[in-house]
Amino acid sequence: MNERSTNDVLIAHRYRVVRRLETGRGGNVCLVRDTFNDDALKALKQTATGRRQGEPISRLRNEFLLLSRLHHPNIPAVYDFAADRE
Repeated sequence: MNERSTNDVLIAHRYRVVRRLETGRGGNVCLVRDTFNDDALKALKQTATGRRQGEPISRLRNEFLLLSRLHHPNIPAVYDFAADRE
């Protein structure tokens, strides 16, 4: 993702990037606006599965399913999972 034009970046045809919050070995976490939900602010985790050996999309889907079942005030809620070829 390009730092200079983050407002022009649309992920999964839904999430407009406001800014990158953190970058690490597991990917990027961005502050985004959900264009399908009144531009609600959300955090979005991006990973590059094609570049990392041994981390297929099924592993990320399983992580999402596990986190979506957890409900605790100190754990952020997860709402969506999508794979984008971009």
